[in-house]
Amino acid sequence: MGGVPCGRSPFFIAPRHSFCYNEFMSKLLILHADILVPHEPSRVLRDAAIAIENKKIVALGETPPDFHADEIIDARHHVALPGFFNAHAHAAMTLLRGSAEDLPLDRWFNEGIWRTESALTEEDVYWGTALAACEMLRGGTVAFADHYFWMTQVARVVQESGMKALLAWCVFGSDFASEMGPTTLELTGDFVAEFQNISTEAALRRAANLARKLGVGCHIHVSESPAQVENAYKQFGKSPVAYLDDLGVFENPSIAAHAIYLDDADIEILRARNVTVAACPKTHLKLAMKTTRLVDLLR
Repeated sequence: MGGVPCGRSPFFIAPRHSFCYNEFMSKLLILHADILVPHEPSRVLRDAAIAIENKKIVALGETPPDFHADEIIDARHHVALPGFFNAHAHAAMTLLRGSAEDLPLDRWFNEGIWRTESALTEEDVYWGTALAACEMLRGGTVAFADHYFWMTQVARVVQESGMKALLAWCVFGSDFASEMGPTTLELTGDFVAEFQNISTEAALRRAANLARKLGVGCHIHVSESPAQVENAYKQFGKSPVAYLDDLGVFENPSIAAHAIYLDDADIEILRARNVTVAACPKTHLKLAMKTTRLVDLLR
């Protein structure tokens, strides 16, 4: 997956503090914050300072004696946290928000989302992603993993926003040459192929091999609905997780999105392959579905 360099400090202040760090402001000093430091040994620094110079944190805790700030922020009663990472997103779909309501997953896709998506343009993807970037940054999310169409436009937003991202072209596997965007594997470069439940064995093998060749990873929806699991057993005699593992997909660094309908054997495979599972509880609740077995996955 192609990470895009981040130009922002990886900390954000909660509750939200409104300020603008621009190219003319080389030094920023945040005072009196409680700072959560994730690095070992993890700890909380009370009533501490963050010194930022040229968009990089140069000091935590005590203010350097020779640091002369262009702007000082009093963060009293605020907490400074490491920025959040959104592990699974289709950022441009902010434009589709509310367009398909009160439907189960299969009808949500077939009657709502896919029909609307077919009308999206390259410019739509840019502006939908730009809106998502604004919302993510406002809430403290500084990086995200995304797969969709016209991913060059998503990458453009990432570069303009200063966020970090793992980006993947969306490949369904039915016809590489004609898919929306276009989204052929030949165009992936350092993007990673993403697959829905309709992907063919050839598409999965081809993408897994390409990811291995490029030294990147795979981002794929896995066991998102009972129908997907039932279809896998009917066609292949095994679960989606076991099937993908047999095809070599999980030999690459992988994100398994949703992963709701897992059995114990699936969890063991995911754990053994060190697969990152991206749980999406808000999505699952919206569609009245189960949620990911996080407790079992974390054991």
